[in-house]
Amino acid sequence: MKKTILLVLLLPLFGMAQTPPAVVLTSDRVWVKDGHMAAFRKALAAHVKEYHSGQWKWRVYEVLSGPDSGAFQINEGPNGWTALEGRGDLSAQHTKHYETMILPHISKSAPTMFVTFDEKLSTSPAGNWSNKAVLTRFYIKPGRSVANTAALKTNKAVWEKLGRNVAVWRSWASGQAQVIVAGRLKEGFKDFDNDTRMYSQAYDEVNGAGSYDKYLDDVARNADSIVGEIIEYKPELSTQK
Repeated sequence: MKKTILLVLLLPLFGMAQTPPAVVLTSDRVWVKDGHMAAFRKALAAHVKEYHSGQWKWRVYEVLSGPDSGAFQINEGPNGWTALEGRGDLSAQHTKHYETMILPHISKSAPTMFVTFDEKLSTSPAGNWSNKAVLTRFYIKPGRSVANTAALKTNKAVWEKLGRNVAVWRSWASGQAQVIVAGRLKEGFKDFDNDTRMYSQAYDEVNGAGSYDKYLDDVARNADSIVGEIIEYKPELSTQK
């Protein structure tokens, strides 16, 4: 009997030990000064080539639409928390190069954000990138994170039914809680022409008649706001494979 009780008590520990490590991106956004675009791009490409390879690779995107249109998004990783802790301080040469070669061309920057990959809500792996992606940012109300996750979860089977490549990321200790749904466009903008089925119709087919209207009500209760944007990968500014 004692052995049985001990085994039951240990089961949660084994479950915790088997939890896969987090997949973490570090994400920044910068805006370039008027008239500095060519110099910025040249300096950024040189910086990435010199200092950002291997696990510290950078993927650079241009924000094409939305309130941050015109900004550049710089993603580092993905990595794990342990790897980030073990990185230590950046070298003096790295910092000097960034401050002297890139910063003079930047008009403003957004605070650094950590985001973690949510495998359970996504339809494909974290690294299944595309050149263009539609980002939908849900800014979650306090206390509504669990309810928001439950509502978003109802979309996964719909995304799979429609053959969509979707990655879901969660902000981590980076301001107001965000859930970022990245719809990756395999053929770029052409995917919009190929996606002829109405999403609400597909959602109701999967979750039942009238369920899409209920989902929209749930979203309204859970989110302060929702922001949509399109980003485009810039390979010439990113770590080369």
